Amino acid sequence: GDIESINDTYVRAYGRIKIIPGSGNVAHRLAWTPYYRSGTGPNTYKVPVYISEDDGITWAQSTPIVNDTFGYSETEMVAVNAYTWLAVSRGASGLNFWKTVDGGSSWSSVGIVPGTSSDSHVAPTIDKFERSGRWYVMVGYCDRSTDDLRFVIAEVSAVLLSTDAFGRALIGATDMVNASGYQCPVTAHDGTLYVDGGTGYIEFKEYVGQVYTQVRFVRMDLFELSRTYPRILTVTSDAITLPSTVDFYDGVIQVDTEASAATDDLSTINGGREGQIVVFQGPQTTSARDVTFKNGTG
Repeated sequence: GDIESINDTYVRAYGRIKIIPGSGNVAHRLAWTPYYRSGTGPNTYKVPVYISEDDGITWAQSTPIVNDTFGYSETEMVAVNAYTWLAVSRGASGLNFWKTVDGGSSWSSVGIVPGTSSDSHVAPTIDKFERSGRWYVMVGYCDRSTDDLRFVIAEVSAVLLSTDAFGRALIGATDMVNASGYQCPVTAHDGTLYVDGGTGYIEFKEYVGQVYTQVRFVRMDLFELSRTYPRILTVTSDAITLPSTVDFYDGVIQVDTEASAATDDLSTINGGREGQIVVFQGPQTTSARDVTFKNGTG
């Protein structure tokens, strides 16, 4: 049957149905995040969350992720556990990242996903995976300004505080469609990625003005992509801080000088964990800036 019938010409379905881990007497719940323009006004866009506790037989609308005139759309969510859920929305100023830590009773904005500063970044997806006892979140999107498919990854505990935790975008496809290129990662029903052996995703290429649509299944190796598109860290007061994702895929780090100086010293590396192996490089874009690693100084 219908989840809900809405009398509005701007209603759209978007996002995959995800499983929310159970709590108390509830083994699990289903969640779905469409977007539609609310009936309260022609410029009000409402992104609700629909919840089912009986495997989809009945649905009830929960607290909306967002409900304002900004025009958010194309929203998807993933539940890390019964109480911590994450979501991402397409907006005029980029992809907005949301969180709830009370099981959907209230939502708040964490910030804009770095590198997505306009409405040319579309089709956001959000999924999770566990690695070495830590949970990570991966956001995928299509960049229509460059016709490529991009993925950013962060540790959940870090991205709950700031979207700056996301690293440099990993490019999974370079021939998407400017007019309508979309993608969907292949995951378990709860939104957990298959990371070993490569993450699979499906590309949807709708050729506007043509009579066909191309759909392809592709695999990407996150480890190989991380070497192709390494994270850049800039020295600040002779120090850098390693990202939490080094455990997973940030094994190659480009180190740049402070304020683009010709030379700089690196005395202290903050963060990191016992047993990590990290490869450092100079910036790929120039050979005119050199960082000297100091031993026994910081």
